[in-house]
Amino acid sequence: MPILPALAAAVPLALSPAAPAGDVRLLRHEVIVDAAPTRVWEMYATEEGMRSWVAPFVAIDLRVGGTIETSYDPDATPGSPENIVQRILAYEPGVMLAARTENAPAFPDGLAGVWGVTRFEPLPGGRTRVVGTMLGFADTAAADRAYAFFDRANPTVYAKLRAHFADDRPDADETMDALRASIGTWVFEEETARGTFRALDVVTAGPSERSVVARSWIGFDALEPHGATIGWIEPGGDVVRFVSCDENAAVTEGVVRLDQEGRTLIWDWPNVRPDGATSRYEVTTTLREGDRRIMTLREVGAEEARPLEYRRVDELPAPFRRLLEGDAAADEGDR
Repeated sequence: MPILPALAAAVPLALSPAAPAGDVRLLRHEVIVDAAPTRVWEMYATEEGMRSWVAPFVAIDLRVGGTIETSYDPDATPGSPENIVQRILAYEPGVMLAARTENAPAFPDGLAGVWGVTRFEPLPGGRTRVVGTMLGFADTAAADRAYAFFDRANPTVYAKLRAHFADDRPDADETMDALRASIGTWVFEEETARGTFRALDVVTAGPSERSVVARSWIGFDALEPHGATIGWIEPGGDVVRFVSCDENAAVTEGVVRLDQEGRTLIWDWPNVRPDGATSRYEVTTTLREGDRRIMTLREVGAEEARPLEYRRVDELPAPFRRLLEGDAAADEGDR
């Protein structure tokens, strides 16, 4: 019977017994998941994600005041009195989700007034610490039974999600092989109201077979340096890390993983600007047949960006050469 935050994500590393918090009785589980917060969030906040590990029927109205309905009956319908219903109190995509239990047929009295908060904390290596807390248990026999049930049942629910992320995960060598498959020169062109926008990525082998290096340029009337990135297999680990710096001196250090199908690279992209401001993106790159590469960039919490299609070329097209040479000529004139 899944009740938030009994929708965490892995076998608990630590379990805390009931602890007082003022007049609030609580139950807390702290767990670690082998996936980035953006991916764990999707398992909580999307119907498809929750169906994959919680229950066959899920209906989500993701907004403050909206509801999360679940049922073990695959033929259930929204609004059924037998559904488990939780009212969403607050959320920040990829960071936290809070909900209050409104209907729990198996515990009609034991969960009265209970609410839950689940936090998703990023960890090195592209993992996530999930801290789930159920609060508001009353001092009654019915609440005691509900408390004992979830203290026993939550670890089993968490194990399902951990298995979802752990099964058939490509290892670091496979991820690096996919990165090195993108070695080459990639170009993108798009007509806009301002003119033709162009982007250029040059990916080269790194100093060892366990690394790659990439540089990028973007622009309209000139191709300006946009960023430089190096990726490598972490020594002694099973993860590919990367560091990137852009033209504004913003720095990103994160993890890139290959999806289970072995076709798409998923970059967890936490961006830190020189003034200390931060933002977090998820970047994906998918190699397609015929030397095509599809890239998407989505800020966490925002709608997914439109995919951009790059093509790999053996020789840099003339417009790109002219724009790069123009930059060089301008720089020479300035000196």
